[in-house]
Amino acid sequence: LNYMARHDPLTGVFNRHALNEILEREIRRARRYEHPIGVMMVDVNRFKEVNDRYGHDTGDEVLRRVAQALCRSVRESDVVVRYGGDEFLILLIETDGETDVVKERIQTEMSQRGQMSSLADFPVTLSIGTAHWDPGTEESIERVLNRADRAMYEEKQRASG
Repeated sequence: LNYMARHDPLTGVFNRHALNEILEREIRRARRYEHPIGVMMVDVNRFKEVNDRYGHDTGDEVLRRVAQALCRSVRESDVVVRYGGDEFLILLIETDGETDVVKERIQTEMSQRGQMSSLADFPVTLSIGTAHWDPGTEESIERVLNRADRAMYEEKQRASG
């Protein structure tokens, strides 16, 4: 029951319900050890088109595979959350705040997987926005999440434009 309450039933990663608990714990830890937390907001590009063109079962499979790719691209101590719909949130715990290396690793993982088997003519790509929370500042984690979200949407607009 605990697993079901804290994990997304489709992808198996953490859900938003678990996110608040995880954030509270990790913020306390980050303040204690003075480690920044990297935040990555991830969105599946053209996901509505996947659902419209291939059906919701295929869309669900895309979400499962994206979640697997994200989990393979981060450390076991990092946190992958299905934030909602086709959006994921990654918390990079006890890092130096650098997210660029992880972002590149995710993009490489997605390009190596290339086109998902059921989407032979439709490459699945991601838009990723990053931000950092520093325990030495007064900035709230909510504001950092908003910055990562805005950066993701800016990247999404560049990719579609």
